[in-house]
Formats: sequence, C-alpha cells, structure tokens
Amino acid sequence: MPIRLELFANSHYAAARALWEATDGVGLSGADSKESIAQFLARNPGTSYIALDDATLVATILVGHDGRRGLIHHLAVAASHRRQGIGSGWWRRGWLLWGGRGYRNAICWCLRRMRRGGSFGVRWGRSIVTSW
Repeated sequence: MPIRLELFANSHYAAARALWEATDGVGLSGADSKESIAQFLARNPGTSYIALDDATLVATILVGHDGRRGLIHHLAVAASHRRQGIGSGWWRRGWLLWGGRGYRNAICWCLRRMRRGGSFGVRWGRSIVTSW
C-alpha cells in the first residue's frame, strides 16, 4: 500500500509524539505538549502533515510562522521509511507554502549534534539554524 499523506490533526498527537521520541535529533520540550501542538495547528491551519503506511504514522512535519518568517519543526521520518522522498518532498512543500503566504525567509531548527538534519537543508540550498 502506498504512503498516504494527511493533514496533521490533534488526533495524531500520541503517534507523532512516539515517533519524535524515537527519532534521534528531535528535541522535545514543554512546547511540544498536546495542548501546545493543538494551539500550533490552530494558528497554522493546513500546513502540517503526517505520513501513514497503512495505519502506522511514519513521518511528521510541523510548518508554521512567527509573523515574519516561516518555520519548520519536527520534520521526522521513521528509520524504516527514510530515503523514500518523504522528507525532501515536505521540505519543498514547506518552502512553497511560505512563499505563497508572502514569507521570503524561513528557519528550520536543528539540534547542533544532528548533522544529518543540517546537511539535509543545505542540500536544498537553505541554511539551518542550529541550537542546543
């Protein structure tokens, strides 16, 4: 069965949180509580996605903005589903969403120790802000 993309809904939180906790390089904090993610989704409708393989959540991306620039949070793909174009497809889609909404600048947060994430963004001609 092909991978199915859906908008990220509040009902996906538990499975998404499990993926984030299992993915090296995804930094979690109090800002990633169920309530905080629900607020993020409400402020940024139609921009965050999940990928499902049958009924299993295998990838997430949270796309939003801070009023001045676009933001990517938690672009995570399960190890079993990497190198299939899920992450790179969402990366491109995120940039298109921001451009269509008037944002000319964007940030993808990446943990300093997560070299794979930083090189991923650079490969697409974007700079990455490293933190922590």
